[in-house]
Formats: sequence, structure tokens, C-alpha cells
Amino acid sequence: YSGNDIMKVNNKQFEKEYGTNYNREEDRTKFNLQWGNLTASLNWKYQFSPKLYSIFTGVYTHNRSRHDYLSEERVFDEGQLSGITHRERNNRSTIDDIGYRMEFDYRPNPAHRLRMGSNYLMHFFRPQSARTWDYSGTDSRKDTLSREASSSYNGQEFSLYAEDDIALSNRLRLNAGLHYTLFHITGKTYHSIEPRVSIRYQCSDRVTFKASYTEMSQFMHQLSNTYLNLPMDFWIPSTKRIAPMLSRQYAVGMYLQLPFRIRLNMEGFYKTMNHIVEYDGGNSLTPSADDWEEKIHEGKGKAYGLEWETCYSNSRTHVSAAYTLSWSKRNFPTFYHGWYPDKFDNRHKLNLSVRHNFSSRIEAYASWTYHTGNRMTVPQQQVNAPAIPGIGGEPASEWIYEQPNNVSLPAYHRLDLGINFRSTT
Repeated sequence: YSGNDIMKVNNKQFEKEYGTNYNREEDRTKFNLQWGNLTASLNWKYQFSPKLYSIFTGVYTHNRSRHDYLSEERVFDEGQLSGITHRERNNRSTIDDIGYRMEFDYRPNPAHRLRMGSNYLMHFFRPQSARTWDYSGTDSRKDTLSREASSSYNGQEFSLYAEDDIALSNRLRLNAGLHYTLFHITGKTYHSIEPRVSIRYQCSDRVTFKASYTEMSQFMHQLSNTYLNLPMDFWIPSTKRIAPMLSRQYAVGMYLQLPFRIRLNMEGFYKTMNHIVEYDGGNSLTPSADDWEEKIHEGKGKAYGLEWETCYSNSRTHVSAAYTLSWSKRNFPTFYHGWYPDKFDNRHKLNLSVRHNFSSRIEAYASWTYHTGNRMTVPQQQVNAPAIPGIGGEPASEWIYEQPNNVSLPAYHRLDLGINFRSTT
């Protein structure tokens, strides 16, 4: 996939006219956003016996994002160019991964399934490569300032896992697994052991209960300095100073098979997160290329909520409705003493979808998505210091903030409609 968005703004201001000579200002601004990814894989399946088979996969992925900004102002005096102010910023971010995945699937009997395997990835991170070019003056006489900065990291990630899914009785089923990961980057090696367990009990043909516990580690962190969903963020690895994020999640659920082919699922979850990061880059639109590690703060988070989903299906039509009521909070002592809402603390989420097959060749679908808006930080009031007699200048003022992410943005909603045509040749 590859995306390319370009936005241009041109403006001319005419101040005076004297026949053919006049004074004016011209300015133009251009934004260029590009992002995309490329994935290639090759797999080989081999069956050792009717009960044991394996899959070997080689994989390569490339992710990139690019953000260019150009601003130029030209001033004309009596029709002659008298000055230019030019600012140009070029930012690049890439991640390349190459590795393998090895999986084994063993089924000694229909009620028992054992899976195990290993993964290896070599990561090539280039979180940010930035070029800054400024000049002022005229075309024939310029004062130029140019600066380039970049950072790059290589990391290795190796993991082993085993998962056992077994029916303990006709109504009780257990799934238990263990995942081990080694992550190495220059000067530091991290080890992570992640247990996972879920138990499922079928009370009757129509009612099932499930409970689960999951631990996960994440060795890459997303840095963002804006409240906009634009491809200007970049991903950075865990380093000597930045530990991997660790999450623990507890969940319970009830699943009902109702009459008239209707299913109703209800789940509740509680999740804790440690070693999450926030980037404090001031008013910069993109994170810094060379000293971003100095501007990272570490904290913790928690999220909890309830999820409902109901579905109806027949031979031609599938209808579903899903609703989530959730809370997401953060705690960063360097920002605020106490818990505050996360940027993505979307209280309500709703998704409605319908799909209908008119025939074996024609299918139509519609999907509507809604969630309450993301959150951002705005000042609540301004305090002005009293003026001191005999001292010139404007009195000092200070903006007062109650807490981070204290305002909710407008709700987001989207409607997708489509028709699929199928044919065989």
C-alpha cells in the first residue's frame, strides 16, 4: 500500500498600485505526506504424519513515512523583488524487518491440540532522518542555513512459544500458553516471559462462560507530537533508557445463542500497562531526529470497559451490532500528579454492519462506525501578572491547565457502502 497527500496554499496581498509598479507580498505553503508498506513472504508446509504438520515462513516487511513542509514569502517593492524568506523541512522514517517463522501443530486426538514454534526478526530502525534548509535575502544574494540529522538502530528479536488447547470434559475446555522473547539492541538485552491462560465452560447448548488472563510485551513504541491521525508519527525501539511496554489483561465473558439465529456476546475487561512512553517535543509538528530520547517520559496506564455484540445470520444475510463502553487513563508523574484521560479515551464506540448476497456473484454491504472524539489539552484560564511601575513592556501572563487531555474533540463517524462482483474464468 502507498499513500500520497499534497496540500498547497498560495496567497497574494497587493498593498499599493502605481501604474505598472506596485508593492505586494506573495507567500505559498506546501505539505506533502507519503506513507506505505511492502510485505513479501514465502512459506513451505510439510506434514510429518497425520497428527503432526509444520509451516516454515520467510518474511520481509518495509514500512515508510515521509513528511515535507515548504513555506516561502516574497516581498516586492515598486515591482522589484526586495526579499525572500524560505523554509523547508524534509522528514523520513523507515522500518525494515527480515526473518523467519517456524510453526508446529500436533493433534494427538480430536479433543487435544498442541502448537509450538519460534520466530526471529532482524529490525532495521531509522526513526527519523530530517533535513532543514532556510535562506533569506534575494535570488542573487542569500543567507543560507542548512542542517541534517538522523538516527538509526538495529535490533534482534527471537521468541519461542507453546500453546496447549485441551477439552477437560464435554463442557470444560482449557487453553494455556507460554511465550518467551529475547530482544537485543546495542548495549542492552531484554528478556520477557508471557503466560496466557483461558478457560471456557459451556453451561448448556445456548450458554457459555469464558475467563482469561494475558501478559504481553511490546518492544516498539509510537511517538506522536500531534492530536491528528496523520502519518507523521514514527516508531522507535526499546533502548538502554526505554524499557519494553508490559501489559496484563483480565477478561470475563458470557456468550448466548438466542432463538431466531441471534447470538449475543458480552465481555468485560481490565488492563494495566507499564513502561508506556509519551513524547514532549514542545510545538514541533514532528519528533526530533537526533535527541528524541532526551524528550521521552515513562509512565503507566490502565483501561477497562464492557463490550456487547449481537449478530444475526441466515443463508444470504449477516447483520451485526457492536458497542463498547470503556475508559482509558494514564499516569505520568512528570506531567500530572494523578490519573488523567488518555488521548484515545473514547467513551462510546458503536459499529453497525449488514451484508447481503443477492446471488453467488453479487454481494452488497454497508458499515457505519461511530466513536466519541479523541481528547486534547487546552488551557482553562489565563493569569496576568501585575505591571510594575517604571518598567516598560507588556505584563507577563501564564496559562493555567487543569489536567492533560481535559477536552473531548467532536465525535467521529463514517459510513462505508460497497458492492462486490465475483466471476470465475
